[in-house]
Amino acid sequence: GIYYSGNHGFEIAGPGLKFTNPAAETARTEMETLVRQLANKLDHINGVIIEDKGLSLSVHYRLVREAEVERVTEVFRQITSPSLHERKIRVTSGKKVWEVRPPIDWHKGKAVETIVRELKKVLKDEQPLTIYLGDDTTDEDAFRVLRYPRGWSIFVGPENTSSNAEYFLTSTQEVSTFLSRLLAVK
Repeated sequence: GIYYSGNHGFEIAGPGLKFTNPAAETARTEMETLVRQLANKLDHINGVIIEDKGLSLSVHYRLVREAEVERVTEVFRQITSPSLHERKIRVTSGKKVWEVRPPIDWHKGKAVETIVRELKKVLKDEQPLTIYLGDDTTDEDAFRVLRYPRGWSIFVGPENTSSNAEYFLTSTQEVSTFLSRLLAVK
């Protein structure tokens, strides 16, 4: 009975619901090209992780030696600049990661709104409880759309007073405890 979203909200699935953002789907070829180009130039640098998500991609550099971060940055910008200039992609950054996405007005908050809207169709008058946990700047869009009592926004990590989340859990261990307690209440 759980509905979930991945890939910055471009893909949503759950009982009776399978959604792929059609505008994001049109960028798949561009993402494939960028993944190949980035892998060609960055695979030799230890610690670089290129995550091919199909409709988007991420380049993680948190494991890269500090002396090589500037080189990784230079290569990333060199490869993505033409697509950025042509407005074929959008680039955002997080915790030592660059996120490359289609240049559409879509984010995790809109994915949450889509799930809630679709659930309301199924549940008729019943309002679903929406719980969103996240640990990155890209989760802030979802935190902004959820409000207690029907929506719980939970930031995972040290309390972050600039976050839009209404609640905080300090670690993945606390997340596990929280989810176990939710199951026990059911």
